[in-house]
Amino acid sequence: MDVFLCRLFSLSSLTIVPMKPYTLSSRMVICVINDFDFVCRCDCDGHHTYPNILAISGFMIIFPAIYFWVCGMYFFSVISASSALSSVVYHSFHHPYVKFVDVILAYVLAFTGTIKLMQSTLQRHSIVGLIGLLQITVIIFINNSTSCRSGDKTILSYHFLLHLLSVSSLICLCVASNQ
Repeated sequence: MDVFLCRLFSLSSLTIVPMKPYTLSSRMVICVINDFDFVCRCDCDGHHTYPNILAISGFMIIFPAIYFWVCGMYFFSVISASSALSSVVYHSFHHPYVKFVDVILAYVLAFTGTIKLMQSTLQRHSIVGLIGLLQITVIIFINNSTSCRSGDKTILSYHFLLHLLSVSSLICLCVASNQ
């Protein structure tokens, strides 16, 4: 029932072949591809109770940005502040080009932040860094779990939790890097 089609490109034509049902790795690849496709899939868009909750929670990324600045981690400060701004604009207007910028900033922050957090945790044997890595694991699970999604959209409460965990893991990064 849960069989999907995969497009395999060759030089001569487009071939469509059936695939096995999702595995976790194939689900992650599909989520990443969906992030960059200029289609707005935000559950807060037209939400009857909390239409601006993700704009508010996205703005909270400014707090780690300020903390990074105070600690002299300027790269993370600028990326976090830019991510906060793009998140507020995207979750307010749901424009596909703003989504693309927001997703790029989120991925840059996620990849560089995770690498720096792992490095800080290993070098300094930081419990705070370990907590941050645990939060990143939960973020990856929520972002790729079908139980946290309604179709292509992440359910609003889980998306809000993603924002909170992101803020918290960024603060853990700053603390772990400056111990």
